[in-house]
Amino acid sequence: MLNLARRAGRTVIVSLAAGGAVLGLAAPAVAAPEPAPPAASESHCSDPFSAVGVCYEFTKGETPEESTVTARVISTDLRLDGALVVLEACDGPDSCKPVGVATGKDTFEVSVTRPYGRGVGFYRANGSWVDANQGFHTGITSPT
Repeated sequence: MLNLARRAGRTVIVSLAAGGAVLGLAAPAVAAPEPAPPAASESHCSDPFSAVGVCYEFTKGETPEESTVTARVISTDLRLDGALVVLEACDGPDSCKPVGVATGKDTFEVSVTRPYGRGVGFYRANGSWVDANQGFHTGITSPT
């Protein structure tokens, strides 16, 4: 009987020791999740004409539904007497349709932002403007 009691005691001690080791190994696996990476941004700008550029920007949101696309006409030096920017969704180089339009008068920047749409081949920005020196530029696209 004494021998049976010793065996039972040893079994309990071994079980407790093994269980403690399993619990000790499981604890690090329950670490806090890593934070999500910050939203990314991608920008393409045309070569500047008279210190004015046309830019396309993609901003990645936390979810695809929160991602946006933006078209901008930006002047670094001269105030623009008038500007027009069009955000176009394209299926090919000759197959684009406008999805956003903005105009401005007596400004340094005009922009339009829309939610990023799935199923679009690509987006591009198309800009036209008249600068303070009466220089007229039209049909400048980015990316080209």
